[in-house]
Amino acid sequence: MKYFGWMFFILFIIEKRWKELGLSILFIITGLLITSFVFGIDIYKANFEVILNAMNKKDFSFTGLPCIPALFGSLFTFHTKWNPNPAADIPWLSSLLTGISLFVMLIFSFIKTDKNSGARLSSVLILSVLFTPLAADHHYMLLIFPAVHFVLQKDFILSERIIIITVTVILFFLLGWYPEIKINSLIGWAKLMAFPRLYAALSIWLLIITPIHYKKIIPK
Repeated sequence: MKYFGWMFFILFIIEKRWKELGLSILFIITGLLITSFVFGIDIYKANFEVILNAMNKKDFSFTGLPCIPALFGSLFTFHTKWNPNPAADIPWLSSLLTGISLFVMLIFSFIKTDKNSGARLSSVLILSVLFTPLAADHHYMLLIFPAVHFVLQKDFILSERIIIITVTVILFFLLGWYPEIKINSLIGWAKLMAFPRLYAALSIWLLIITPIHYKKIIPK
């Protein structure tokens, strides 16, 4: 989960799962103490400085990786080499839209799912990947768990053929391999074409939090 694992702390607090919250804090503190003793505190200081510098320079905005910061960054953050043709050069708008999206989607993840449910856990897991600034394709393997939960809970195998085909295509773009378009080769709003894996993850998130009842095929 890297930098966005904090979403699970919110989950634990809302659901009053104090044991999980306490153990998580304990493990983090223990890990920090052990690694600081072995490698020194300077490694954390250097890592923090690199992250802070990247944020100040908007480096996460034009990575082209399948994440929300890169999506908005590709549209509204100019870079002479990595993103020479954005739709507009408004870096603050990219940060604002990312923040608003995070807040709204996190709220919906809690109000549209039941307490202690697989749907709630799956939705938070998806968001923790989507909003990690350096979420690469291999991080999407974490979304196997929400995908399996969705398939089993929605029981789409017994649904109409068009639903089966649609969900299969979404799952392929979520977890499969295919050539991807680089954002620096696209101009303006065409950069939206460079994030199919992100759109697939968003689709699964929406389907998980939406109470859809598929029309099942009844055997004759």
